[in-house]
Amino acid sequence: ELMRERTPNNVEVLVRIASVLVEQGQNEKAQPLFDQCVALQPAFEPTYYYMGRMNERADKLKIASDNYRRALLLDPSHTDARFRFAKIVGASKKTSDVKEAIKHLSYIVTNIQNKKAKASDIAGLVFLERGQLYFRMKLFRKALADFEQAISLDPTNIDTLVRYGQVLITEDKLDEARVYLTEAIAKNERFYEAYFHLGRIFAMRKKTRAAQEYLEISLKGDTSKYPEVHKMLGLMYRDRGLKPLARRELKKYLLYVPKGYDKPEIEALLRQI
Repeated sequence: ELMRERTPNNVEVLVRIASVLVEQGQNEKAQPLFDQCVALQPAFEPTYYYMGRMNERADKLKIASDNYRRALLLDPSHTDARFRFAKIVGASKKTSDVKEAIKHLSYIVTNIQNKKAKASDIAGLVFLERGQLYFRMKLFRKALADFEQAISLDPTNIDTLVRYGQVLITEDKLDEARVYLTEAIAKNERFYEAYFHLGRIFAMRKKTRAAQEYLEISLKGDTSKYPEVHKMLGLMYRDRGLKPLARRELKKYLLYVPKGYDKPEIEALLRQI
């Protein structure tokens, strides 16, 4: 603020003040400063980067992605802007957007490998994010390789352990998957998605009671991220004659997956129960 008094039109100072306000959650005070920066110096890259941070935090993701895209046009070497842009674009359901996100993450990986970008803490997150996108594209071997890289860079990241376990299940490497999922729970017993994937492993091995136990624990988490748990439990409850519980879980599954390929099958089951 003292620097601002001395040089009121110094864009770098204004952006620094605005970025602090964003960190404090005072977006309404930060926005006029960003507007002033754009008016004074339209090609100052940090303005758009920190506007992206502000809008991303406010869940205005379309605006944030536009901010990050503009920042990258002005400074293609800005690794964090590229990573955040890729995360937003990659969350889309469009295959073209997912491919674009993978392209940006691969750009970061290449720069890190060529030492054109710092291999900081973000490196593990880049491999994790790209691995998840490869998994969505059913490129399981590539996903596996990225998760291995992510774990080697940050073995304490619980999300990486769970994603790695998830892709190992897809590769039918159930014993390995169980090790990583169990490790994730040991690090954070409230990471409930790990229980879901352990439940899947036991179900695949026909150990229904153990599967049910883990699946029921996973209900404590945000099951919108793994809605299949409701279908699996619904079918288990039906087989055990627990009709009210079966109906409850199957209805929840349809609530989370209203346009699933198995919707007619689930609706038919509900009519029968």
